[in-house]
Amino acid sequence: DPQQLPATVLSRAAEERMYGRSLFERLQAAGREPNLLAVQYRMHPIIREFPSVYFYGGRLEDGFPAGSKTVQWHRDVRFG
Repeated sequence: DPQQLPATVLSRAAEERMYGRSLFERLQAAGREPNLLAVQYRMHPIIREFPSVYFYGGRLEDGFPAGSKTVQWHRDVRFG
């Protein structure tokens, strides 16, 4: 997915060797059609809305409903 964040390369030597170029970018440059992300599991739907609209043409969907993925300590009052 070429819309994903690129690698962080701080070394000038690594940058000269194009280590900041992702595998996806290399495949696309070789003529391979990109596969865009369609379902995401990391962001809350409100946060996901921006990249969905501006980078994916509104096609990015959530893999689970908001609030459905919790762990036991989320309900523990000691953790807020």
